[in-house]
Amino acid sequence: MKPFRPLLTTFLFAATAFAGCLDATTDDATTPAGELSPLIDVSPAFLAVREAMADVPCVKESSKTASTKNLLELNLDPLDQLAGSHSHAELDLHEDMLLDSIHNAKGFVLADISDPLDIKELGFLTDTRQQVPVRGAETTLDAKFSTDGRNVYLAYSDAVAVADISDPTQPTLVHTQMNPQGYTAQAHMIYAANIKDVEYLFVFPSISGVHAVVHKLTGSGPTAKLEFVTMYTYVTPMAPTAQPTAPHDGYVAWDPVVNHHLLYTANSFYGVQVINVDDPAKPQTIATIPANADGSPTGAAPTFYHTVQVGWIDGKRIIVTSAEVGYNTMKIFDATNFDDIQFLGQWAFNEMAPSDMQHNLQIVNGTLFEAHYGQGLFGFDLAAYVANPSDEIPIIFHYQPQGSLWDVVLRKGVAYVSGPGVAAIGYGCFTPGDVTLSSDG
Repeated sequence: MKPFRPLLTTFLFAATAFAGCLDATTDDATTPAGELSPLIDVSPAFLAVREAMADVPCVKESSKTASTKNLLELNLDPLDQLAGSHSHAELDLHEDMLLDSIHNAKGFVLADISDPLDIKELGFLTDTRQQVPVRGAETTLDAKFSTDGRNVYLAYSDAVAVADISDPTQPTLVHTQMNPQGYTAQAHMIYAANIKDVEYLFVFPSISGVHAVVHKLTGSGPTAKLEFVTMYTYVTPMAPTAQPTAPHDGYVAWDPVVNHHLLYTANSFYGVQVINVDDPAKPQTIATIPANADGSPTGAAPTFYHTVQVGWIDGKRIIVTSAEVGYNTMKIFDATNFDDIQFLGQWAFNEMAPSDMQHNLQIVNGTLFEAHYGQGLFGFDLAAYVANPSDEIPIIFHYQPQGSLWDVVLRKGVAYVSGPGVAAIGYGCFTPGDVTLSSDG
């Protein structure tokens, strides 16, 4: 059920009325007093969102059981009008288009989120072809947009598929690239990156297999096709066993200090790897965070490094990881110096028995968002913690849905989470419509 949308005031009145609450995040020496920053979306949709959030306070609140008052659920849409009821899982964004993967089938739904108060389904795809009957055979394990937004990649148990979404109302499957021989697991997670004007797709197996795969995209839209480039087969440095690289997930970013494209892998039970992928066919290991870098146990319940994100905070390169199995703690590392990576601290939902599974992360403007399955969405002031590390990483907000929560992404200061449906969440300290408050992980 979509929420009641408040009656819009005129543009001039709204822009003036909300200028005061925007000051904290939009101060700009070039923007005259009383005017909105040019980085703020001033469409009627976001004027309505800011109006709806006028009374939502910018405060820090700690809770592990209930949603905090510094959040507002702007919308909760089941996204079931086109593809029917389905299990919402991995999310991705391209501009104002949301990708919602279908976990209990092979496919996805596309939605228009230009108005967070009125999410609109655009189109969907379901892949009904036969597949090798192994774990995940009838599951979309991950889904990502191509960097130009004309294609969607789908991760299956035995392959990666490519869909043309040049017309988002009519997605069409255009190519399937089977997992290469010797790759012993599913295409569990994927990440697309443009490196030197070439688009590459990195494919990760999780702990159920070994190696990592790199494909190259040729063409775009209806002509898109993946070509196999290489498979990373080397043994993970400093691994507790002779296990080849087996990351659960990865993240590629241009590093402005070392001037390289770096791949960060959450390498399952084997820690974190940082790899130079300027030439993805010739990876070079830059650094490794060993599995027990934080002093956690590595015996019966080791840490399973599930997801990794990187953010720059006050000139420091900060790595954050989540854990899904074993010793489940969110970990924070200062990797400003790759030769001397420092463990800063960790957080668990239950420190006495850290068995609650964590999932995906996003770092936006020094704020850390963590999707935590049955425990909801947690927020942390990562910037304040990095400035003054302590034994405790305090919670600053919490969203508790009616059901399990899987993923979180942010667009223009609004968080979107997948659970019973896709919910749009406003945070009192973020200005809705601020284009800089968007995730890229």
